[in-house]
Amino acid sequence: MLRYENKYYIPENKVPLLRSMLLPFVKYDPFADSMPDKKYTVRSIYFETPKFECYWRKLAGLAFRDKLRLRGYNNVEDENNVVFFEIKRKKEIPLEKFRAKTKYGKAKKIFKGADPRTLIKPDGQKNVSRFMYNLHTRKMRPVVLVVYEREALMAK
Repeated sequence: MLRYENKYYIPENKVPLLRSMLLPFVKYDPFADSMPDKKYTVRSIYFETPKFECYWRKLAGLAFRDKLRLRGYNNVEDENNVVFFEIKRKKEIPLEKFRAKTKYGKAKKIFKGADPRTLIKPDGQKNVSRFMYNLHTRKMRPVVLVVYEREALMAK
């Protein structure tokens, strides 16, 4: 799936004004809209090669690069929490994202060597295979956990 994203750092004191200016033109994404305060927590474990190739490619501003992450939302370490094996690939401006959905408990089993085909639904098997192929052939390992609150908006 190709997508375009824009992310901005906004001073906290400017958020209410900016929100009021944007809301006539945007809507909350469906997940944010289901939350009482229209925000949700994003937790991502990023994987990297021994030589930090993903990091150096990003720093160099290369047009073609990728990153692997395990991403979940809201709940912390609940075995039944939905998580996604993700490869995010940048090809100049548009982004491509490959995802495989599973439960946190099943993801832990996959990382310990369980066969993903027995733990991932058929529609995600190709993407989890891509993820695990990259993880093993590039000798990737988890290097950072990023946690933040997201207020996600999209064009109407």
